[in-house]
Order: sequence, then structure tokens, then C-alpha cells
Amino acid sequence: MRPHCNGGGARRVHGVMQSNVGGALTSPGLDEDVGDYLSRRLEWMTRCAYLLTRDADAARDLAQDAGLRAWAARDRVAAATDRDAYVARIMLNVLRSQHRRRTVPVVDAPAGLDSLPLPTGASAEDAVTVVAALEDLSQRQRAAVVLRFWSDFTDQQIADALGCRPGTARSLLSRSMKKLRLSLEDQDG
Repeated sequence: MRPHCNGGGARRVHGVMQSNVGGALTSPGLDEDVGDYLSRRLEWMTRCAYLLTRDADAARDLAQDAGLRAWAARDRVAAATDRDAYVARIMLNVLRSQHRRRTVPVVDAPAGLDSLPLPTGASAEDAVTVVAALEDLSQRQRAAVVLRFWSDFTDQQIADALGCRPGTARSLLSRSMKKLRLSLEDQDG
């Protein structure tokens, strides 16, 4: 039996025809599609990253690193049923990886909220208060709150991003909101 050969170096992967050009697999339209998606979602990624890291420079770095990893996995991003949840998962993995590698203590920079646009209807004072309250949450709790209320993720999307079941995501979110309410009440007075 002769091995299958289509002569042009093309093959089908995940239902998408790919061609081998210069030793690298490419898919017609795949690169542009994922590239357009990442370009459109970069601001969202940066805002989420800021709320997760509480530092504007670290947020930009996190968003860019996650974007690079998403680009490297563009075939999986394109095949994902929910790209936002998939990219959020990448972002959280990059954040965990950075946190584990950190050996030098990080000095908190000034809030830096002026360099990132605020959501419609939010004042800078409100943003500073909420970001300060988010610091009282664990990284996992903060991620759940940011994904729900900043990114409008569903329970399933949060669960996919955090690597847990939807019921666990709801429970985590409930505990996080209780802790956040207490923290905000303490700040008020």
C-alpha cells in the first residue's frame, strides 16, 4: 500500500485545508481571521489584564504575551467554540506562569488609570476604589469577578477560563462578591 500523497503538500487538519509552504503549515484565511480577532480584542485583553495585575505596564505585557501565545496556537483559537474564554484561559495561564517565575519583589507603581480609558459612566474615583478592593481577593477570585463583570462572561465561559465546572465558578463568584462587598463597605466607612 502506498502512503497517501497529494503532491501539493496540503493536508486537512481539524476540517481546515492547510498547505505546507516553506516548511510551515498555513491555512488560507486562518491567519487573517485570528489576527483580526486578536486585534479587535487587544483593548479588552489589556483592560482585563489591568484588573488582574493592578499595574498598567504589567497589564500591557500580560495582554501582549497572551496575544503572542494565542497567535502561536491560532489553529486552536480558530477552532475554539468560545474564543474569548479560550484567550482568557491563555491570559490566566500566562499570569500564573509569570507569578511563579517572579524572583524580584515588584514595587507597585502609581495607579496609572489615566493611561487606560475608563468604562462609560465610571469615575476615576470609583475605579480606584474598586481596584483597591480587588486587591483583597485571591488571584482566582479576582479573575472570576473580572471575567463576569468586566467581560460579561457567562458561568460556562468563566468555568472554561478557570478550568473548573460552572457550579464551582458560581460558588467562587458568590464568595468573591461577598468578600468584595465587605471590603467596599469597610472603605466607605
